[in-house]
Formats: sequence, structure tokens, C-alpha cells
Amino acid sequence: MKNQGMYIPAVMGNFSNITYFSSVMPLTEIAKRVDYVQDIHFSNNLSEMIQRSLDEKRVKEICKYISDNDRDRFFNSLVLAVYNGSPKWYPANIESDILPDETKYAPSMVGILSFSGNESIIAIDGQHRLAGIKETLLANNVTDITVPVIFIAHDEDRSSLMRQRNRRLFTMLNKHAKPVNTFEIISLDEDEAPAIVTRMIVEEKNIVSEDLIAFDKSGKINNKSEYWDSNLITIEDLYYVVRELLTKVHPNKKTKNKFRTDPRPNDEQLNSYYDFAIKYFELVSNNFKSIAEIFNSTPENRKDIFSKYRSDHGGNVLFRPKGFVMLAKLVAMLKDLDLHERVALCKNIPLELTRPPYWGTLWKKEGGIQEGEEAKCRGMLLYLLAPELVSKARKQQLDKFYASIYGLDPADLVLPDSFQELYNDKEQYA
Repeated sequence: MKNQGMYIPAVMGNFSNITYFSSVMPLTEIAKRVDYVQDIHFSNNLSEMIQRSLDEKRVKEICKYISDNDRDRFFNSLVLAVYNGSPKWYPANIESDILPDETKYAPSMVGILSFSGNESIIAIDGQHRLAGIKETLLANNVTDITVPVIFIAHDEDRSSLMRQRNRRLFTMLNKHAKPVNTFEIISLDEDEAPAIVTRMIVEEKNIVSEDLIAFDKSGKINNKSEYWDSNLITIEDLYYVVRELLTKVHPNKKTKNKFRTDPRPNDEQLNSYYDFAIKYFELVSNNFKSIAEIFNSTPENRKDIFSKYRSDHGGNVLFRPKGFVMLAKLVAMLKDLDLHERVALCKNIPLELTRPPYWGTLWKKEGGIQEGEEAKCRGMLLYLLAPELVSKARKQQLDKFYASIYGLDPADLVLPDSFQELYNDKEQYA
């Protein structure tokens, strides 16, 4: 069915050899006029492959996002290609004595795009947003929103080359799109509770002093970094601890995905999350003398405390960011206990990195933090703290893993029943 003609204001630009037009369109017009990537191939089967790749769950999330009037909403521009006709460009006639000389180039860039209604418009970037818009309009949820769009100019005389170019644009915009990283989420996200609470901890006066936190994108604190004798954890480590508490321990916990997609919690909810996180840090301080020392330290005596608990040859596991975050994960695994009981139970874990269960897992045999084995180390800690929470299959995995550390046949290794037995085993097999 032919659409009516459409006139929209736009700004023309050029990027490399591509001419494009930036504009806005109402949701209703996008839902009616824009289709999925069906003309990017001559073969319908190849074109339909792209539409079948749509993630329905993500489409539902976008639909919910558009329909939610209680939150600020915004989209990146949809990138649209036009086939079976080309919109006409009418430069605006802008004349005014108040315009400075520097804007004299503007008339050639600002104007009106005229569509006859016969064109086929497809989204080469924004497939999921387009699907969310269409689904939203089907439910008649939203009508008063305009969305930024970018039209890619199309040369009808070079149809095959244009399809090739638009396929390249499709993969370039989608394959090379960089997802928002954790550092940016912590810094900027105004809806995700763990990110907001992390910033609240930094900005409010509490037990976690801001100057104990390293604000570094690398997310690393080691003996070669400038933070070695001044900072306990990075801002990302603090975020991971907070997220673990809010997604797995808080009475009103949610999944990471729910926190990511749900509207911003109200102030009462955020204060509840914040108080819960601060209570956790206070309990850790109360149960671990070393953490109490560093939390109560001043910049003047901090270096001495770090040299006491952190060294090239090992030291206190909680003075390594990976160990500090691991404690929160261990607390989260202790089911059916309140926060006080969970942290108090963890008081029994060993702290020396060069002893089991860290030796050979979190700590390399030859020295240094080891990547990739934190979960197995945490599994052994859980087994020794609450063996009833470790499944038979998980216990067999631990048997096999720890036997490999000590160079034994799994049939010859029996997991110890206490931390002291674990120490003895290390002395026996090391």
C-alpha cells in the first residue's frame, strides 16, 4: 500500500563518500514507513536471515522502555537507507542580518527532504529499536515521540553497488559498535541501582573512604601500579561488590538484567540499597581486623598498613582486589542466613595468600595472582564453611581440581573437613 507524501526538515552532510541527511520522524511514521533489512540482498532468504536474528527478549525490553512514561528516554539515531526512489532535497533559503558571516555555508546544508510515498525505507542500523517501535505502536502505547534518524543517500543507477555498500555499512555499524563498558556504567548510568549506589558510597561520608578507591580504567592494582601502597580496591571492584550484594543478598534482590532494564528505583529504594551495602562493609570491618585497620586509617599511616598486609610474596587475600570481591561472592553463596550471620561465618576463612585454598588457585605456586581459578578457590571455601551447600557433583569437581594441584590421583585425595586439615595437606603434598 502506497504511503502519502512526507516532508521533513533535515541537515545534509558528507562523510567520506557517503551523503546523509539527519532528521527526526514521529514513531507513527517510522512504524508505518520503515521496514527491516529486506533489500540488502537480492535473495529473500539471505535478507530474511537478518530479520530472524532479532532477539525477541531485547525487543520486549525496548518496547517497555519506550512505553515507560516515568523515566527519561532517548534513542540513538536510526540509520535508514532508501530504495525504489530517492527523496528530493530542497535547500532552505535562509537570509537574516543577524546571522554571523561564519554561518553563510548553512543554507546549502539545511533544507527539506521530500518523500513521494513510493520509496522503500529500511533500517540498516537499529533493527531491535525498529522492532520495539513497531510493537509499541501495535499496542497503541505511545504516539507523541519523535526519534532521530539518519537517511543514507541512494543512487538508483548503481543498485547492486548500493546494496553492497549498505551491507558493509550494516556490518560496520553493528559488528564494530562498542558496548558501554563497566567504567562508563558506573560513571554515568542513572537507572541501574548498583551503579548509583556505588557513586553514593563514594560521595557520601561513610566507612569506605573515597581515597581508598582507585579511579582507574585499567581496573588493576598490583605491585607495578601507583595504587599499590595507597588504594585498597578500584571503583570497578567496589561496583562488583555492590552488585553482588544487591543481586544476590538484599531482601529485595533483582537479577543484573532487571537492574539494567527496570526504571530507576525511587529514593527510598536507593537509600535501602545504600544502607545495606554500608552495613556489609561495616560487618566486614567488624569481623576482619585487617580491614578495620585500613578502613580506619589516615593517608599518613596507610602506607605502613599496606606494607603489613600486601607484599610481592603474598600477604592478606582481602588486600588484593580479587580477594576483596571474592569475599562478597562467598557471602552471597551462603544461603538462608541474614547478612550478619553470613559475614560472621566468613570470619573463619584463612587470609594468607600462600596457604590453601589460595595456593595453587588464586595464588600461583611460583608467586603472583592467578587469573581464572577464583571460582574453584571460592568453592573450597564454601565447602569448608557450609559443606551442605556444595552438591555432590561440585564436590567431585573440587576433588579432581585439588588433586591436580598436589599431583595426586583424585581417588587418593579426600577433601579436608577443616581449614587446619587443608593446611596440613598443603604441607604434606607441596
